Amino acid sequence: MYCSHGWAISRYRVDSLKGRIVRIIEGKLCGLADVVVNVSTGDEALARQLGYSGHHITIENAVEEPAESARDDLFADEPEAIHLLFVGRFDRQKGLDILLAAFADAHKVRPDLRLHIVGATVRDDGAPIELPEGASLSGWVERNAIDDWYRSADALVVPSRWEGFGLVVPESLRNGTPAVVSNIGALPTLIAHGETGYIFELDQTELSKTLTALDRESLAEMKQACEQAYLERFNISRFWDEISSLFRGLLR
Repeated sequence: MYCSHGWAISRYRVDSLKGRIVRIIEGKLCGLADVVVNVSTGDEALARQLGYSGHHITIENAVEEPAESARDDLFADEPEAIHLLFVGRFDRQKGLDILLAAFADAHKVRPDLRLHIVGATVRDDGAPIELPEGASLSGWVERNAIDDWYRSADALVVPSRWEGFGLVVPESLRNGTPAVVSNIGALPTLIAHGETGYIFELDQTELSKTLTALDRESLAEMKQACEQAYLERFNISRFWDEISSLFRGLLR
């Protein structure tokens, strides 16, 4: 069994030198396995599009149930604001630079927007992050506290440049919080546009427009659909059932 947990080719232009090399290596590695497990339907579609060899299936990633003690009042001091959340590393893949620029533009039109950033840089390049007005940085939080942030937010924003899956999305959905995701990689396959979140074209201007158009009532109405999406697609029991079934089949 082989699982890449997100194809490396997603980082490169397919027709570039690095892209061609990566494509050859990944494609041939797939052929050495009895089965290739893709972590999302988007990843499987990409593998088939590029002609990767082997027998491909999809077993979507999953996350544990939310903490029973999760709070929803972290931002209670500003009840009229729309509280947006970013969770992740500060690197090029995660697209925080795009979000910060788009949020700065949106905040000029919608001063009621707030952006809460959970995470940190993975490489200390000495360049501090410049936060626009309305944004705040909290660093990493304890694992048992992350659901407090998801549950307290009105929406999660995921501006990734490439993403094989994006675990932050089901983490948000399990707390009833919709996700605003880029149209890149697997992300648009994880939500239903207008039902459990919104999909935007990965562009500063388009993201700014999307943020400007958000309203608390519409986001709140998505809560039940978000929780249902988690239960039906992203709960850990479903994942273990599918993985166990796969292993039993391979061992026969």
